[in-house]
Amino acid sequence: MSTQRRDAFALEVYETSLHLSVLFKSPVQTTSALSHLFPSFYTNYVEGSISPSSTSSLPNAATIQSRHTGSSHAAPHPHTHSLPPSARPSTVILLLHHLVSSYPSQLTFHTHLRQLHPALQGVLRARAPEPCSRPPADSTPSPQDAPADRDCACVSPAGLSSAHEWLTEIARCLRRRNYARLEALSRHAVYARLVGSVNAQSPESQSGFKEVADRETPDLAVEAIRALVQSLLDKARWTTWNVVRTAYREINLKAVLPGITQEDTTAMWLARSLVLDRTGGDAYEIVETWLEERRVKGEARRKEGEGMEGRWILVKA
Repeated sequence: MSTQRRDAFALEVYETSLHLSVLFKSPVQTTSALSHLFPSFYTNYVEGSISPSSTSSLPNAATIQSRHTGSSHAAPHPHTHSLPPSARPSTVILLLHHLVSSYPSQLTFHTHLRQLHPALQGVLRARAPEPCSRPPADSTPSPQDAPADRDCACVSPAGLSSAHEWLTEIARCLRRRNYARLEALSRHAVYARLVGSVNAQSPESQSGFKEVADRETPDLAVEAIRALVQSLLDKARWTTWNVVRTAYREINLKAVLPGITQEDTTAMWLARSLVLDRTGGDAYEIVETWLEERRVKGEARRKEGEGMEGRWILVKA
């Protein structure tokens, strides 16, 4: 396809290429796809120089936002209505890509964030639909509902209402090594709602609106964001692991940490500090499995002997 083509079909091709390059961990291809999309391609939408032939039947970003909020003033920037709905997740991918590729430096991330076109800034700052409502206080959730409730957008960190806030908070947590909050921010239900995935946030996606929702924010875009978030967590985890290996010669996963609740053990502390996924598992078992992987790489070894269960010797970094 000619790189000079500027229409809705070309946009779809570039965005699909972007998502796949992230999922297949090809940063060179990711950079190439981003260079086609930013800044000129989406800017051309704002200036009206791109043919909307294949997307004219789709509601735009401002229309989607007003449907969810019930307000015609949901879009904070006058140019927001000119952008395709895919602009928000693509912009999130752009900024996450720079966080990952330049880690631990955040210079390129903040530079690109500041230099975004005002319309893209508006899309990032647009308020996301409200999280789902909690059931009435007197209702008793069924066991089948419990797992979904734990990962529900209702448990998203307080105060986050836009993709811009989520991105800047992610960067702040990485900078301050606040990995407990980083774990909360990295939950799929949090960012799927904030980047504008209609599939994850709207009851309309269960009805006739679903087909349009799939076209507006494909699951592929959210999966690409998930992959970038995981890459960030891996980098943060590696930094913390090197600090732990330097600071401690030996750890006892079953030990209760002094000055904290009886339930808070070394295993739970490590799971939080290493931002390990604890969904559907016990912290002790999850950390044990992770340390076993480190043992294979020569970074840790079990302490042998009677009564040594849960004790590990760490090899200094």
